[in-house]
Amino acid sequence: MAVMAVAGLAWGALGTGPTVPGPGSPGYPSGPGRTSQPLSITVMGIHATNQPKENIDPTLLPIADELRRLKFNSFQLVVNDTRSVAMTNTWEVPLAEGYALQIQPLRQSDDKAALILTWIRYERVGDKTQARSLGRTMFEIRKGKYLLQGGWRLKEGVLMAAIAVK
Repeated sequence: MAVMAVAGLAWGALGTGPTVPGPGSPGYPSGPGRTSQPLSITVMGIHATNQPKENIDPTLLPIADELRRLKFNSFQLVVNDTRSVAMTNTWEVPLAEGYALQIQPLRQSDDKAALILTWIRYERVGDKTQARSLGRTMFEIRKGKYLLQGGWRLKEGVLMAAIAVK
């Protein structure tokens, strides 16, 4: 499978994404080809670093060519999870070092789906843990293809996610 790199690939902060239309608002498609069935979503959390020798986790081999285009040479899988998520529900996937990715499917057709991706960082403030939103973006992704997104700094390297829908 190929990775579908999108303008949302960020090496740092994503910033606030566009306002996303909801059901009943202008620009929200309806009609033939659109379905409200739950969407099967796969998230692979990836820890990318530079090492003396290239190392790509075997699970990531389907997207290895795309990963090699990045400025890193070592890619380790930190999370590999697939869930069926109902339209407009949100699924949160814990990743690494306090980061999480929230995914909300908005709509789908036979060949693509629209998702809202929100990156979250959980931080200790006093004796409480608080969630800080790092960026929210809406994407359309073709079914069966991967969207590579992220670039959040870790203690060593960066955190990315490859997202696919069925």
